[in-house]
Amino acid sequence: MTGTPAAAMQCLICMDEVTNEARACGFCSKRICRTCLPHLVEINYEGEADEENGDLRCPNCRGSLVEGDLHKRRSAIATAMPNVSTQVAADIVTMEDLIARLMQLCASEEAGVSFYNVSDDIVIQAICRDPNYSSMLERVLKSARRARTLRYTLRKSPTDRGNVTTICKFYLTLLTQTIGLTQEHARKILEQVAQQALSTEANFERYAAVWAGAAPLQPAVVPSSPARVGGKRGRDVVGASSGKARDSRRARAPSSAEAAQRPRARRG
Repeated sequence: MTGTPAAAMQCLICMDEVTNEARACGFCSKRICRTCLPHLVEINYEGEADEENGDLRCPNCRGSLVEGDLHKRRSAIATAMPNVSTQVAADIVTMEDLIARLMQLCASEEAGVSFYNVSDDIVIQAICRDPNYSSMLERVLKSARRARTLRYTLRKSPTDRGNVTTICKFYLTLLTQTIGLTQEHARKILEQVAQQALSTEANFERYAAVWAGAAPLQPAVVPSSPARVGGKRGRDVVGASSGKARDSRRARAPSSAEAAQRPRARRG
């Protein structure tokens, strides 16, 4: 007995048939093709046009496309790791979003790849003012002072690839020492985050698969000395232990050549 063929996916706006590469809303799953996506109007929470600090909204459910992406990622983590708390899962995806934005800013500076409908300066200001990033950094670093120092460094040198490396190290520490993933599995997740960031792709299936393909959890390790931002300028990072440094260095910012090979698409 043959099954009923799956209905073709259509763009919510132009109704053309689309593939999995189209942008999907994380809340209602409606898809928007790459041709229509740049023409969406940025609006604020009151529904008014706001090109500087607004957000792209799904024409169907009016949900934020960015928040929809994070919602789907949190769901993928909850499915793969049901013992991970809601707050930790939220901090993981918020840090992933911060890593993605910093990688895109570095690629824009080094290779001239455009990811946004607004100037990079506006994106930088939005990152520095975002309360979600601020509260996440305070929880992950376990220090409001260290979080402020790191935010100051990001604001002063947003396209410094060293900043991306710093955040990536904290991300790997969060995955390995807080929820107990192996170093290898944590790096695979980070690689997937970086790949989707530089291609402006929101592939929830592949993201969920890399989480679901985890090796058995290893016991969480209590670091002998917590990672900290050192130096007067907050630019030098000391890892949790000297044994982690070699693995963490693999989580690096993209080079100009690597970024230039990625598709030139705008972030929704």
